[in-house]
Amino acid sequence: MNNQYKDEIKLFIWVSIGMSVVAVFCLIYSIDISDGLPKWGIFSTLAVISLGGTSIGGFLGFLFGIPKTSQVSDAVPGNDGNPKFLHNTNLEQISDWLTKIIIGITLTEIDKIGDRLWIFSEMASKLIVPENSPLKYSIESLPVFVFFLIICSGMTGFFGGYFTSKFVLHRALQALQVNGDENNQQE
Repeated sequence: MNNQYKDEIKLFIWVSIGMSVVAVFCLIYSIDISDGLPKWGIFSTLAVISLGGTSIGGFLGFLFGIPKTSQVSDAVPGNDGNPKFLHNTNLEQISDWLTKIIIGITLTEIDKIGDRLWIFSEMASKLIVPENSPLKYSIESLPVFVFFLIICSGMTGFFGGYFTSKFVLHRALQALQVNGDENNQQE
């Protein structure tokens, strides 16, 4: 095994373990409450909710983890008199702006976020198990499980996205920088 990719392999393993644990919990819960209800329908609905939480968490983690490049304010002339061009930092700037906006909104609306997630959990629970179902205990416990599912899959996605951008994207950008510098020296 190549030591260069050791961190990426560990990251992939941990994210896979996290997603597998979430999937197993969804499967166990859907089998447990599916007395007379279509268990694969319940499982697929829980999987879609989990995938949504993972996707949003992964996007936010990627956004928070985009590496920064050091920039000089003006283009530095090269040895041959031609100016060297600086890297485009639009993605970094957008990442910084969105990060600041997300943190600002979260800090001002933090008391409403939990309530909104709970309302979503209750609505999703009514879609999964109808209100006229004979399984009274499952109707009462399902919103808690969906809320837990959103939080856990969101955290798994966040850390997966964050560490992916920290390890993989950072290493890829460094390789591009080194290759670009070598190409510029050869010319």
